[in-house]
Amino acid sequence: MLETHRKELAAKNTVQFYVRVRSGMSKTEVQSIMDDGSIKIHVGAKAIMGKANAELKRYLAEEFGVSKENVKMLSGASNRVKLMRIVT
Repeated sequence: MLETHRKELAAKNTVQFYVRVRSGMSKTEVQSIMDDGSIKIHVGAKAIMGKANAELKRYLAEEFGVSKENVKMLSGASNRVKLMRIVT
């Protein structure tokens, strides 16, 4: 489901998108692409002391083949909807 974003990252060395996070789930995985283009992701960590945000960054870094430092949360640190930027 992230293939379009992977291609954009490869072509432009940066990609930016919104994610809708549901924390405290059994495992971290992409669930679907929403009608508005945001990506719904279940996160296998609770939203306590930044653990869910850290798990989201770790997961996206792994999915896009970059280091965690290359995954930035531009907005939404305390919200379910977050704007993410990944650079190479």
